Amino acid sequence: PSFPAAQIELEISEAASPGTRIPLDSAYDPDSGSFGVQTYELTPNELFGLEIKTRGDGSRFAELVVEKSLDRETQSHYSFRITALDGGDPPHLGTVGLSIKVTDSNDNNPVFGESTYSVSVPENSPPNTPVIRLNATDPDEGTNGQVVYSFYGYVNDRTRELFQIDPHSGLVTVTGALDYEEGHVYELDVQAKDLGPNSIPAHCKVTVSVLDTNDNPPVINLLSVNSELVEVSESAPPGYVIALVRVSDRDSGLNGRVQCRLLGNVPFRLQEYESFSTILVDGRLDREQHDQYNLTIQARDGGVPMLQSAKSFTVRITDENDNHPHFSKPYYQVIVQENNTPGAYLLSVSARDPDLGLNGSVSYQIVPSTKAFEFKVLAKDGGLPSLQSNATVRLDAQESMGSVNLSLIFIIALGSIAGILFVTMIFVAIKCKRDNKEIRTYNCSNCLTITCLLGCFIKGQNSKCLHCISVSPISEEQDKKAEEKVSLRGKRIAEYSYGHQKKSSKKKKISKNDIRLVPRDVEETDKMNVVSCSSLTSSLNYFDYHQQTLPLGCRRSESTFLNVENQNTRNTSANHIYHHSFNSQGPQQPDLIINGMPLPE
Repeated sequence: PSFPAAQIELEISEAASPGTRIPLDSAYDPDSGSFGVQTYELTPNELFGLEIKTRGDGSRFAELVVEKSLDRETQSHYSFRITALDGGDPPHLGTVGLSIKVTDSNDNNPVFGESTYSVSVPENSPPNTPVIRLNATDPDEGTNGQVVYSFYGYVNDRTRELFQIDPHSGLVTVTGALDYEEGHVYELDVQAKDLGPNSIPAHCKVTVSVLDTNDNPPVINLLSVNSELVEVSESAPPGYVIALVRVSDRDSGLNGRVQCRLLGNVPFRLQEYESFSTILVDGRLDREQHDQYNLTIQARDGGVPMLQSAKSFTVRITDENDNHPHFSKPYYQVIVQENNTPGAYLLSVSARDPDLGLNGSVSYQIVPSTKAFEFKVLAKDGGLPSLQSNATVRLDAQESMGSVNLSLIFIIALGSIAGILFVTMIFVAIKCKRDNKEIRTYNCSNCLTITCLLGCFIKGQNSKCLHCISVSPISEEQDKKAEEKVSLRGKRIAEYSYGHQKKSSKKKKISKNDIRLVPRDVEETDKMNVVSCSSLTSSLNYFDYHQQTLPLGCRRSESTFLNVENQNTRNTSANHIYHHSFNSQGPQQPDLIINGMPLPE
């Protein structure tokens, strides 16, 4: 038997499972029947085997059978020899070489050398600083073994800003500004994946520790209501805490270990504790000597190079009432003239208190002394408790030549004038009050006309009426009676009365401003009412019986009326008194008429 080729080349995927069959080329034997090719043999046959098949024409051929799993990564090439035997005796044979190449399949995943890596990098490292180079191996060929690297979903955005990884080389580098105080440790989750089909990625974790450098100076915080100003009483004793200080350094280790001190020669000291410091009073405070201090705290860390910072603030000393008022001199002596007037200037004393506010507000008072022409002046401040001091004042009297004190005379004159004015005002007020309430009626006679009647009241004379006749006010003696009739020529015209007023010891003088005539709303047109009115003004018109003019401005509620009768009715009504008062609400209120028109109130 003979094969058509000297060598048979086959490629079998490593993914071929056991039992996989691959047909082989048949050997040719020109003999027929039992002398033709009867069987095939494979040597060696560890992984593969041959299975003989018969065609329909009776010829036989062989199939290569995969008996075990193939692994290209273990062995990628196999060489065998196939022998074809006929049925003769002895049999003839023919051979051919078989070369099998196991082809790769993506049956291997990338693999990292370690599942976790730990590296460190200094803070403030510049960009592109290498951190670590990762390597994942994949024994597959071609794209099946080509690995790419990347961060996967568990890496946050901040970490991606600070680090990056090269997808082909696996090199991790710094891309952002690393700050130890912001973050000490970063964890990078990296995956490696080949480019073959159905690739399964590999994973590892990289822990990056940031190394601290001394890049932060100490920070000083003053724990007070006002970080720029601290107030303390001048009476604060030594050891009194005026402020708390907290110093922090974000660096670690020696870089963050801070020492503080208080600068300058001041009556304060700094007491350090584990987590804070205090500023204490370390001397006597006196606001009057030094009312404020500017303190500076300096803090230094232990790094290399050393960093330091300073904090300045003001300490204001508040006032206490610790100073007595102080006179400019303890003893005052002044020479004064004898017979001086009260209130005359002697001298001025002054006491000074350096305290503030009420503590420094000084009041003075005189303290009597047992010695003549000598006294003490007491100066007292307004603090609590109050402090005081005194000074002695000595007066030396000098004989006076009797000079006139004009200021005293002026004061006495002003006082006298004021007294006179006061008495006058009281008298005027009493008189005005009496005028407003007094009601008087006057006696008049021989009045032929109303004009004459008015003249009687105005002139106050008892002469015979020519154009106007007189009327006299009632005398003081007549005033003592309740009512008294007065008549001239035997005819009584009117009477007077005071009503309920108290009697007066003085006569009531009447003026024309106190008289007016008002026509009464009755049937007798020849009767007129004479009215005493204290509220009349000085510029009045007087009623003339013929011309019918009336005075203006008198309130009706203050009017008292007297009837004046004609000559025919005078005798019959001689004993009749016409005295009528009314108010604004009375139903019989008389009307005031001017030229036939009602006079407004």
